[in-house]
Amino acid sequence: MKTLLKTFSLICFFAVLFLNTQCDEDGCNGCLEFDGKMIQVIDNNGANLISGEFAIYDIATIKIIAGGEYEVPIFTNESDGLIEFGIEQEYDDYELILSDTESDFISFQTTSEASINCCGSVRVSTATFLNTVEIPNESLITIIKD
Repeated sequence: MKTLLKTFSLICFFAVLFLNTQCDEDGCNGCLEFDGKMIQVIDNNGANLISGEFAIYDIATIKIIAGGEYEVPIFTNESDGLIEFGIEQEYDDYELILSDTESDFISFQTTSEASINCCGSVRVSTATFLNTVEIPNESLITIIKD
C-alpha cells in the first residue's frame, strides 16, 4: 500500500509539473522571457556617472519610460552603476530619465524568436539607436556624457 501511495504521489507531482510548464491559449503559462539590456552612463574619461566618486545622477530617481507612457521596471546596483531592464513586448521606444533636466532616448528594432526558456516567442533587438544614432546592438548600452 505504501508503494502504491508513493507511486501515485510521484505521478501527481510530475503531472502538475508537466501542466504548469505547458503553453496555454495565450502563449506562456506565467513564464515571461525578454531581451535584457544594461545601461552605463560614463564621462569621456570612463568614470561612472551613476555611482561612485564621480556620480552626478541619483540612481534612486532614474527611470525608464516606454512608449511615452509606461514606467519600465528597472534594476539598479550602486556598486557597478548599471541600470538593467528588459525590452517590453509592446514597445520599441524608451526614454531614460537621468534627472529633471536630462534624458536620453533609446529605440530598438525588434523581431520575434522562439523562446528557449518558455513556450511562445520572445522579442529581441536587431538594432539599437541612442538619440536617433545607431549604436552597436549589444546587451550593454554605453552612454558617454561630456
